[in-house]
Amino acid sequence: MFATKEIMTHEVVSIDPDDRVEHAINLMLDHGLNGLPVVDSADQLLGVITAFDVMDMVSDIRTEKNKVYHYMTRDLETVEANASIFELSEKFRGHSIRCYPVVEKGRLVGIVGRRDLIRFVRDLRSKAQEDHLVAEESRKGKRGKVDQESLIHTGGHHFPQRQPNTSQHNSERGKRQRGSHTRTSEHA
Repeated sequence: MFATKEIMTHEVVSIDPDDRVEHAINLMLDHGLNGLPVVDSADQLLGVITAFDVMDMVSDIRTEKNKVYHYMTRDLETVEANASIFELSEKFRGHSIRCYPVVEKGRLVGIVGRRDLIRFVRDLRSKAQEDHLVAEESRKGKRGKVDQESLIHTGGHHFPQRQPNTSQHNSERGKRQRGSHTRTSEHA
């Protein structure tokens, strides 16, 4: 069974609670992020600060000079690193959250988003299809060897191209077969 830690992003841009909101805004904009995990010096997850959390800056110029801990969300959903991808899928389906901090004993070890899960499942299914087709070619007498000219390159995977046998094709016409933690802090 596959665990969340196998598909998560390990390099996470995070911020210290004592950093200024201005630094958090710069990190979000520079890295194209909508939020940042807030961690202490031992990488213990304390909360998250999001673009929504700092919207006060539109009406109050002082927002940027305040500390992150004034604006961060402390009560947040996380996922355990050893949680199965099925548990992760249920978590995504049950909440409108796009990504979760991944923790191990309260310590931030990664981040996982919906796209990470979708990409993993797609790649896993592609690999299974490739293995099935190679095995099928092997059973037909190719003994596991696939002619390089008969390969189609698709999305990082190689799939043998099947040439339908006309008599076999007609008889089968009705059948269908149907993816290191980066600390950034002003204090570093």
